[in-house]
Amino acid sequence: MENRKRFLLVEDNEDLGEVLDDLVKKQGFEVLYYVSLVDALKQLDIEHNIDLALIDLMDDLSPSVSGVDVAQKVKKNNPDAQIFIMSGLELEAVGIVKRLIERKEVQGFIKKPVGFREIKDLLALAGNKGQ
Repeated sequence: MENRKRFLLVEDNEDLGEVLDDLVKKQGFEVLYYVSLVDALKQLDIEHNIDLALIDLMDDLSPSVSGVDVAQKVKKNNPDAQIFIMSGLELEAVGIVKRLIERKEVQGFIKKPVGFREIKDLLALAGNKGQ
């Protein structure tokens, strides 16, 4: 059986999430896609081997949880995981994400709207293909 890299995607906009899910799968990754930050956080109690994550900073379904909570859980489970936070806000407006990047706990920030080129560049940073 193939040993594909595992990609965690958390995006509350289902249209965008489905497009990103399809794009990442086509690059050979096994994708775990969640609409809710709470659902993703719960699943991380079971799923420990995430190689790469793209996590929405906030979602309307989970006001008590942020993408930072999910990112920290991914990193706790796998210190080598590469994590990117995305948001419609400017990075300067999200001080905690900026600090996580400075401390190398998160590898980067992607401003929405997300373009296909940005996602392909992110995947290239992670070793190009999910294999």
